[in-house]
Amino acid sequence: MARKGRGARNWRTYERDWKGYERYRRDEVTLYLNKAKSIVESNPAPWTPQKLGQPPYPAKAIVTLLLLKTWLGMDYRSISA
Repeated sequence: MARKGRGARNWRTYERDWKGYERYRRDEVTLYLNKAKSIVESNPAPWTPQKLGQPPYPAKAIVTLLLLKTWLGMDYRSISA
């Protein structure tokens, strides 16, 4: 008997693709970073460098790292350690 919202499959006897699942889990971070990088690179930089003060870090790299930080659910102290 199919459960509501889960399609017509019999989930108890449904054969799973464990090799595909393990491959995805292995490449999950790489896939996420590639997608985040393509999105960030397709947009303009969020800020421009000023003439005074310390030279800033690359804006697009910082945005990509912040997306990774958010996706992993880590606080600043954990990610900088």
